[in-house]
Amino acid sequence: MAKKDADHVGIGPGDRLQCNHCGETHSPYANGPVRITMMIAVSKAFSDAHKRCPAPKVPLCEFCLKPDHASDDHVRKTVPFV
Repeated sequence: MAKKDADHVGIGPGDRLQCNHCGETHSPYANGPVRITMMIAVSKAFSDAHKRCPAPKVPLCEFCLKPDHASDDHVRKTVPFV
């Protein structure tokens, strides 16, 4: 089990920052490429803004951040041979 205060923000689909608790995403590349120093600053700010997001009561799918199915179900729906 992860620590209660562990960082739950990461990189999601499309190289978007995503909060794995509330599901919010942010694309620092929306207006084109950014310098690595800007990417680090934006990532830290996004992570700090989501530190207090409560964990979801129902686990979210790791792929689409919706609570109506598990990630295994999502893979089975999108990949016919699994």
